[in-house]
Amino acid sequence: MKKGFLLSAMTAMMLAGSVSALMAEPGDFGVNGPDAWNQPLEKRVKHTDSFGDTYYTYNYVAPKQCVRKEVHKASQHFKKAPKEVVDALNATIAAVEAIDKNDLKTAKEQLKKATALFDKALKANPNLDLVPVDQAIVVKQFTGTVNDIKADIAMAQDLLKHYRTQQARDILMPLEDEIDITTHYLPMALYPKTTKRALELLEAGKTKAAMRELAAGFNLVVGDEVVIPIPLLTAQELVDAASKLGKERKKEALAHLKAAKEELHKALLLGYTTKHAKEYQALYDQIKKIAKTIEGGGATEKLFEHVKKDFESLLNKHRGEKRKLNDPDSVWQGTAKAHAAAAREETNDAIRFEEEMEANDF
Repeated sequence: MKKGFLLSAMTAMMLAGSVSALMAEPGDFGVNGPDAWNQPLEKRVKHTDSFGDTYYTYNYVAPKQCVRKEVHKASQHFKKAPKEVVDALNATIAAVEAIDKNDLKTAKEQLKKATALFDKALKANPNLDLVPVDQAIVVKQFTGTVNDIKADIAMAQDLLKHYRTQQARDILMPLEDEIDITTHYLPMALYPKTTKRALELLEAGKTKAAMRELAAGFNLVVGDEVVIPIPLLTAQELVDAASKLGKERKKEALAHLKAAKEELHKALLLGYTTKHAKEYQALYDQIKKIAKTIEGGGATEKLFEHVKKDFESLLNKHRGEKRKLNDPDSVWQGTAKAHAAAAREETNDAIRFEEEMEANDF
């Protein structure tokens, strides 16, 4: 990029990876994309499953069925922007590339096209506000056990005691078992104005000013991320499977329930229970109660019905929790203490929950 064309880290990577998917078939975009500065160096692997959904992992192994179902649900929920908005955004990106090559004629043509398309979209719907222009889904699967997680945490703690922070970080980073759903939005109340202004500046021969205006426009793009814990999805699937087994398959049902408790324990150790400790605790207690009822030969239909509803309720809470994506540079501009304080509070909550779970029988 030329000097003066300053994009936020998030927007620059979005343009390099995610939004390019609007112009061509999505592909393996390596470590570009949302939160790329915090990802392993391995290239992402593109998957297109039987649902027709496209998402990315860090290995070639297909995710669990419950994960694929969740990805499909997120894909179905994504409301695509009007075609005029998508085409206008791509025309704006093409204009930036043309200016960068000093092809001002093409840049003007693309900006005129973008302006006309934005006007058409707003005329058709004057109430357009934050329009979703891109969704990227990344599945991060942890294949280890509860004991593996405990061993890694213990090793990291030991390293931190000796101030070997970077080595501890390398051990902790893979401890993720989640689906990350990142969405970017174009603010239609503001963005089209920057495109018009850039065209005016370009017509006036002010190329650098036009580029700065377009950069300012791209920085208006906002994003959010939803994190769905895979252990919760897996536990739900195991409980559902147990509910379909008859009394003559008691041993198999109990094995499913035991595995479901293991997944909830995994969710705890990976830090996904912090905001909803009580809900996770309730699920664990209900699974324990169902197991005892099965062992005693009692009826479990209503118990299963209740725990299934609670699983879906908790998942809906996770689905509705959107974390705003900000330029990571802001962490180094005075907010580091706030981030650290929030992390400490979450850690204290997790410790309290772990103590309660261990008192049960974790």
